[in-house]
Amino acid sequence: MGPMTAAEFGALLVRHGLVDAAVHAIRVRNALVEMVRQFAYVSDSGQRSTGGLSTLQEAFAVLGLADPHDCDPNELCDEPGCRRLATCGFPVADAYRLTCGRHHDEY
Repeated sequence: MGPMTAAEFGALLVRHGLVDAAVHAIRVRNALVEMVRQFAYVSDSGQRSTGGLSTLQEAFAVLGLADPHDCDPNELCDEPGCRRLATCGFPVADAYRLTCGRHHDEY
């Protein structure tokens, strides 16, 4: 027997009454990811940290994240060499810039 298709896996979850539990687990994980993105400290070197907050430490542990860990490069300022969190956006010529506040103020 080969690997299950998504439809077969879905049918298996339904048959065993696990759909609600699976959906709930996904929602909890997504909530933890958003909590980390919103509340974790981001350093000027582009790393996200719990800052010693126990609730964030637990979220990091559940998500398997190191403390600290590098932010996704797409979340950082697009100015070459800058590793600060991108917090501003603005159009330029034929593109759109995402920069930190410091580099936004320079434009």
